[in-house]
Amino acid sequence: MLETLIAIFLIYTLIKIYISFMQAGFIISQKNQKPVLMNEQNYIKAADYAIAKEKLEIASSFVDMVMVLVWFLGFGTASILCEL
Repeated sequence: MLETLIAIFLIYTLIKIYISFMQAGFIISQKNQKPVLMNEQNYIKAADYAIAKEKLEIASSFVDMVMVLVWFLGFGTASILCEL
């Protein structure tokens, strides 16, 4: 049961990180395009902000994954087994 939960969480996190990488890549590729709705300066500023947000999302997802794995495989499993 625990292995299944860990596997599901790992798959979820890896998909989330993959989507963030793809989103950042798309924003980088579209950053040099001609803006349609705003001036060029604000367009580039918004693209830089979105890229920074995706980098933070990737780092946050990775830290969450590590913390959950440490809890499941270390402290959480040991405390559950001690109580049984």
